[in-house]
Amino acid sequence: MDVVPYEVRLREPLQTGSRRIDRREGVLVRVESTAGAEGWGDAAPLPGFSVESRPQAEQELRDLAVRMVGLDIQSPADLDRLPNLRQALSSSARFAVETALVTAAAAEAGRTPGAWLLGVDADRCTVNALLGNEPLTWPVAAARRAAEGFVSIKLKVGRRPVDVELAAVRAAAAAAPAVRWRLDANRAWTGAEALAFARGLAGLPVDYVEEPLRAGETLPAGWPRTVGIACDESLQSYDDVPDPVPPVVAWVLKPTLAGGLARSLARMRQARRCGCEVVFSAAYESGVGVRMLGELAAATGIPAGLDTYRLLAEDVLEPRLHFAGGMLDLGKA
Repeated sequence: MDVVPYEVRLREPLQTGSRRIDRREGVLVRVESTAGAEGWGDAAPLPGFSVESRPQAEQELRDLAVRMVGLDIQSPADLDRLPNLRQALSSSARFAVETALVTAAAAEAGRTPGAWLLGVDADRCTVNALLGNEPLTWPVAAARRAAEGFVSIKLKVGRRPVDVELAAVRAAAAAAPAVRWRLDANRAWTGAEALAFARGLAGLPVDYVEEPLRAGETLPAGWPRTVGIACDESLQSYDDVPDPVPPVVAWVLKPTLAGGLARSLARMRQARRCGCEVVFSAAYESGVGVRMLGELAAATGIPAGLDTYRLLAEDVLEPRLHFAGGMLDLGKA
């Protein structure tokens, strides 16, 4: 197994919690099967969200490399039988190794990773657009992204007064009437604030409000039945999580942050058993990681959160991944 650190520039600085970053750092993993098939993965801890640092993930991968010699996987079930990965690796490092093993196994079988892993051979993946943080820009930006072909748009809310953001959401929806909306609060609100926001969405085509409540808050009585909730940070744990129940309608899965590929697939199966949608989403990984996420998302048929890729001014892949018409073209990836 080869371990290759990388850095890529961002088009503009990214604020993650209290951190401001202008470059994305990660570690590529390369494996080769006994038959000569090659696979790649990406470990890209996200500052402010990941527990592990990039140097820590790199060291974990280098320590694991000698134990990977002679290891091949023959079926997706084999991912759950790799105890070294659970014991020795942090979330992003685990995602990288699992992705490399899957892409090598798929290449050896002459199949796409999505077909090998989930039985779905798709050539494209629908993506939701992600708009900037300034509400005043949302209507113009929404109209532009809708004209580009996006049918789903995500907005980051919980950063301005509730009435200001509600007005901006309504203006954006009016500017892009064919779009469905995902509103991510990143655990910003009290129960009262979340309830006021949810009630203000009446009549809008909203898929869900993501993580509306700050830690320690409980969902207030009177939550509108028409406003679904999505979980994201709640799933970023190595522990088992309870089955989703209404008003939860979607689980947002970020393998880089949520324990890797195998754990995310297990959570996907859990959510589906409960009738809950699964949205695969990126954490500003390179094209190697984003391509794997596109394969997973294409199998669900649900728009994925992969528009973070636009922020990368450069990539480890050449040519870059091809996005057009609100979709990631997996055939050109």
